[in-house]
Amino acid sequence: MIGCRWGAVGRRLRAQVGGGDFRDLRFYIGRIGFDQLSPGLSAQLNAVPTRFSLPPETVDTLIAAGRESLATSPAFRAFLSGL
Repeated sequence: MIGCRWGAVGRRLRAQVGGGDFRDLRFYIGRIGFDQLSPGLSAQLNAVPTRFSLPPETVDTLIAAGRESLATSPAFRAFLSGL
């Protein structure tokens, strides 16, 4: 864990939680992207034009890809196990 000085933010947080020391505070940092999916799905999603209206099939594919990305993300699994 990286040490840091909390400064004004830390003082406000400590005041809100009754002076806690935040030793049990955890940060989960990760990146989720199309490149973490299978090559075929990644290529399909990278070819989706950016627009405000998507066909229902594309929306379903994007939702499924989000589920797959989260299911295989070590940072997200660590976050869930820490809840």
